Amino acid sequence: MKYISALVMAMFTTLSHAGVAQEMAEALKAKLPKRIDSMTTAISADSHNNEVFYVYKIDSPHSSRANYPKVISGLKELMASELCDGKMSGLFPSGLKGLNSLYLTLDNKVMGSYRITELDCKPPQAPETLIQRFNREIGKNQNDLSK
Repeated sequence: MKYISALVMAMFTTLSHAGVAQEMAEALKAKLPKRIDSMTTAISADSHNNEVFYVYKIDSPHSSRANYPKVISGLKELMASELCDGKMSGLFPSGLKGLNSLYLTLDNKVMGSYRITELDCKPPQAPETLIQRFNREIGKNQNDLSK
C-alpha cells in the first residue's frame, strides 16, 4: 500500500494545475483499473468542486476488519505527508480543496475512508496557557492606559 502515494505522485508530474482535481482524476481514470501494489487496485477516480475522489479495492476479506482503522489511519498519514510536505505539496496552493479516498474489501464492503484538506497540513494550535493569557491581557490594558 505504500506505493499508492508513489503512483499518485507520478500522475501529478504532468499537471498544469488548472482544475487540478479534475486533472488528477482524469490522469488516473485513463488507467483504471490500476494495480497499485500486491494488495491494492484503484477502481474509480472522479472530481467535484476542486476535490478529487478515489476508490480502491484492497485484497482483504471483510472478515479481517479488526485492523482496518489502523490501516486507514496509516494510509491517510502517508498521503497527508506527501500532500503537505512532500512532492505533492504544491497541489493545495494550486487550488486542490481535498483528496478523498474510499477503500473497499474484496467483497465490496467498506474498509474505511479519509479526507485530506489543507487544514491537515497545519499543526494544531496549542491552547493558550494561563501565563500567555495574562501577558495578552496586561498588554491590552497597557495599550488602553496609553490612550
